[in-house]
Amino acid sequence: MKNPDLILCGDLHIRDTIPRCRTEEEYLKAQNRKLLFLKSLSEKYHRALVLCAGDVFDVSKSPPCLITLAIEQLPDMLYVPGQHDLPNHSMVNLKQSALWTFNQARGGEAFALLSRNRSYVPTTDKCAFYGCAYGEKPDPNPNPSDMDDRPHKVLIWHQ
Repeated sequence: MKNPDLILCGDLHIRDTIPRCRTEEEYLKAQNRKLLFLKSLSEKYHRALVLCAGDVFDVSKSPPCLITLAIEQLPDMLYVPGQHDLPNHSMVNLKQSALWTFNQARGGEAFALLSRNRSYVPTTDKCAFYGCAYGEKPDPNPNPSDMDDRPHKVLIWHQ
């Protein structure tokens, strides 16, 4: 089998509250394993690009300890904001969210926040990546001059 170029995930819902059906120790360990699993997959496959289709955090105003956890344990990735990532479920409030702080801390070309107004085109890839955050809809008739000429175009959309 050929090594994958992309790893797809979504709805990580990083949180510090424990679901009713889980014990604290069990849940926190499981959450950490999930994050480290993503990172280890990316490393195993020579930094395969990770695409996350939203809801990195369970709530938009996640505490600093969870932002730190995400910074330390998640691989570089492209992602779109889901409704759980956005205060009042609105992109207008993105800069007031834990996801924005996370994005700023992990910024750079290998770690990108996608939305209808932000795309990502790796310098050596055959793909161009476009995103639609929660509440956004892709343009059904995009302007050809706004589209990259690479043969593959990938839309990451949290609906």
